[in-house]
Amino acid sequence: MRALILLWLLLPIPVQAAILRPITELRGPIIRLSDLFDDLGTAPDRPLGTAPSPGGRLVVEAPQLAAIARQFAVAWKPASNADRIVLERPGRPLARDPALLALRAALAATGVGDECDITLDGFASPLVPVDSDAVPLLKTPLILR
Repeated sequence: MRALILLWLLLPIPVQAAILRPITELRGPIIRLSDLFDDLGTAPDRPLGTAPSPGGRLVVEAPQLAAIARQFAVAWKPASNADRIVLERPGRPLARDPALLALRAALAATGVGDECDITLDGFASPLVPVDSDAVPLLKTPLILR
C-alpha cells in the first residue's frame, strides 16, 4: 500500500493548460495575450501588437498561435492545423452631423461665414470604435479657390 501511495506522489502533476478562445471582441487598439488565451496560468498578460481598425477582423492560424505560445511561455499547443482565433474590433459609423460641424469650423477658420450651405454628396462615414466619442478633425488645412 505504501508503495502505491509513494508511486502516486511521484507521478507528474498535470499542468493547467491555457485555453484558446475561438473568437474575441477587442475593445481597444492593442491585442493582448489574454485576447487569445484563457487561463494563462503564470504567463504574464503581454501586449502582442496593434488591433485591426474599428470594424475590422484578424484571423490568427495555428502555426502563428503556436509560435506566440512558445515565445510567451503559454502552456498551449494546437490540437490540429484547424485551430485558429478570430479577433474582431467592433465599429460604428461616425455620424454625419459631427463631420459637418468639423467642416464648418475649418471653413470658419478660413473666413467663410456661417451663412454658407454645405453639401456632402457621397459622404462615406468612417468607422470609429463603438465606445468612442470621437470628434472629427481635419488633418490638412482647407484651401479655398
